[in-house]
Amino acid sequence: MKNALIIIDFQNGFLEQRNSWFVPGASKIIPQIKKLCEACVPEERLFVRFVNRNLRYSKACDSKFLPGSLESKLHKSVIRYANKKNTFEKNGYSVFQDLKLLRQIKKNHIEINQSIC
Repeated sequence: MKNALIIIDFQNGFLEQRNSWFVPGASKIIPQIKKLCEACVPEERLFVRFVNRNLRYSKACDSKFLPGSLESKLHKSVIRYANKKNTFEKNGYSVFQDLKLLRQIKKNHIEINQSIC
């Protein structure tokens, strides 16, 4: 079994100060995330981003994170490491409800044994 770097919600909507969902202090981890990305081989890097495709989140998200919106895009610091094969969408709170992500984890023999929030 292999380990993987799973980067969750590393998006403009949370990392850019101009956005209403900005997380204070989140930008401090950008250099560390970049270093981790550089240290991983491509098949061991997975990105998960929140995209608001569910109407029940529209009010809570103030109509942000809509498909194609700036808020829903991965942050510029990691975009060069992301592609269609290693980037997955979540439409709710849990990242592990996406069957495509779970199939990728299984296909690459990745063991999930720790999570860091």
